[in-house]
Amino acid sequence: MVNGVDKIYVEKNGKLQLLNKSFTDERQLRVIIDRIVAPIGRRVDESSPYVDARLQDGSRVNIIIPPLGY
Repeated sequence: MVNGVDKIYVEKNGKLQLLNKSFTDERQLRVIIDRIVAPIGRRVDESSPYVDARLQDGSRVNIIIPPLGY
């Protein structure tokens, strides 16, 4: 789950954990978001600011951008 450049969570053993990692800026985050959701035919932008999807490998991704998130 990504909620901003410095709020990145992963789920391990059923629990969310905040990673000690961050993106350099909003642009880098948006590029990564696009790379994650493009293969499954989804997009994240102002008209669709929320995605909860299952990736091709079976893992899940949850992304929230403005105007909903951050």
